Amino acid sequence: LTIYGDEPLELSRQLSKSNVRVVWLKNEIPIDDKSQMKK
Repeated sequence: LTIYGDEPLELSRQLSKSNVRVVWLKNEIPIDDKSQMKK
């Protein structure tokens, strides 16, 4: 996935099981909803 410039990005997931912990990574580093990611 490549996003150019200051385009906003929204990630979502749909799981078949409940109570599953999901960890989003960028370059193998966990990110959260407060992260301001840069290249």
